[in-house]
Amino acid sequence: MQNNLENAAIKQLYMQVFPNSHAVCNNGALGGGQYIKGFIQKPGEWSNGISQNDPLSYTACIEDGKYEEFNLFLFVKPTNEYMAFDTVALRKKTIKNVTPEKLLKRFHEIKAFIEAQAANWYLDLTDKV
Repeated sequence: MQNNLENAAIKQLYMQVFPNSHAVCNNGALGGGQYIKGFIQKPGEWSNGISQNDPLSYTACIEDGKYEEFNLFLFVKPTNEYMAFDTVALRKKTIKNVTPEKLLKRFHEIKAFIEAQAANWYLDLTDKV
């Protein structure tokens, strides 16, 4: 089964839910699916300009009509005074026969997860969700 979602369409769906954020969607090497990397901040807001410093770690792949998440966690305030931050994870999800509607629904679930962690944010993300 081929994917009928274009990279630009996937990014547009993500940006519809997270309009003040950033996303990258590209094709895998040697035709190995489409990879989505979602951020909660824009590149200019990343600490030291490093994308891995974004408070959200979200990576997923769409291949043969199947959506599969690899990383999905949020950096939050540390519970140990000697740590810079802690992480909370959202259960990774697989969606068979992915459609734009199913993808949009999943992005809304991710947004709800981020909002539910508001008391633990180590950065103010109010304008991001």
